[in-house]
Amino acid sequence: MWKHIETYLRLHRNDLDRDIPSPELWNRIADELDQDATPVRQMVQYDQWLRLAAAIVLILGGAWLWLLYSPELSGTVSLLPVIHKVQHASPEWVKAEASYSDQIEQLLLAASLSEEEKTSLAKDAQLVRVISELNEIRQAHLHGVNQDSLLQELKQKHRQHLDLIRLRTAN
Repeated sequence: MWKHIETYLRLHRNDLDRDIPSPELWNRIADELDQDATPVRQMVQYDQWLRLAAAIVLILGGAWLWLLYSPELSGTVSLLPVIHKVQHASPEWVKAEASYSDQIEQLLLAASLSEEEKTSLAKDAQLVRVISELNEIRQAHLHGVNQDSLLQELKQKHRQHLDLIRLRTAN
């Protein structure tokens, strides 16, 4: 296809170069281009502001999520999981959480661990996993998903966590 175009251009070159636009036409074209460039510049500035606003929203949203889901940022080590107070929790749920919290406190007091032992116990992979699973169950409870089965799962994870702490502090 290109060969046909090249052949046509070679044969009709003189006819194509015959008409030269007047200088006035070029001036009008340049003036119209200058007039059209102003909205483009404004659009580029608007686009830059829009990108900046989007970046700020993403940064703030990421920071909010990080703060929402990050572990405690304090320097103290706690072996007690964070027990979220749940509005509209059933009496059984409140009783299970209170009993669990009391049992953990009693276990930790009886073990009388040093700071190094507390630190190593808090970093124990199995304990961290169980605490994470407990918090997932609590989050599901906040969203109102199948309360009865969640209560059973919560009690099972409480027992698992208490057994792990007993095992780790007995050594």
